Amino acid sequence: MEILTYPIEGALEHRDSEGSASTLRPGIVVPVASRGGRAGGLDIHQDVTITAALLGAGDEILQPLSPGRHLWMQVVAGSGTALGLDLEAGDGLAVANETAVVLRSDTGMEVLTFDLA
Repeated sequence: MEILTYPIEGALEHRDSEGSASTLRPGIVVPVASRGGRAGGLDIHQDVTITAALLGAGDEILQPLSPGRHLWMQVVAGSGTALGLDLEAGDGLAVANETAVVLRSDTGMEVLTFDLA
């Protein structure tokens, strides 16, 4: 499991137990726990790559999937389609047994993708 913080509006102030502080703003993925303890997060053992994308109206992205990999797409804002399904803010899409997924934006879209083993 990957635990992260992804502010979508405003700002979030974070203080850790060692006294470090930072202000998190929209558009930045901050790992709280990650494989190998990257970026100061706790060390967990999950093979995952997380990507945030902003698409304009009519844009599309291709998300390739290697054999044995799975994909979770979380729509943060906007609307679009993937695999023939309509998606809007708050929707998630689990994908398995595909070699690639094309995500098309209708009105502009913000989406997080999780490429999982």
